[in-house]
Amino acid sequence: MRIENLHADLESLRSAYMKDCKAVREDIKAAYVEGKDDGIPVKALKGLVKWRELERKQEAIAAGLEDIDESAVYSQLIDELGPLGQAAARSAGYGDDGAEADA
Repeated sequence: MRIENLHADLESLRSAYMKDCKAVREDIKAAYVEGKDDGIPVKALKGLVKWRELERKQEAIAAGLEDIDESAVYSQLIDELGPLGQAAARSAGYGDDGAEADA
């Protein structure tokens, strides 16, 4: 049956994807081990990686604001809220995209 064949194809693709992801995860793990061997605390390195990822997300959000006024207000709010205000906004249901999260 065609549907069963499509499901089999999907499962095959999923397996290949997971295999590829596993290889990348192993490379990441090896990079952390190299950092540790060089005397860099792993927890601090992971924190830095996460911090930089969040910075890129914030930059993408700011770049997505087409209106100059929206962009200025966004920047002002980021400066005024600081880390604690941002955490409070997330816990109140506001996501990274600035929109209220679905309950």
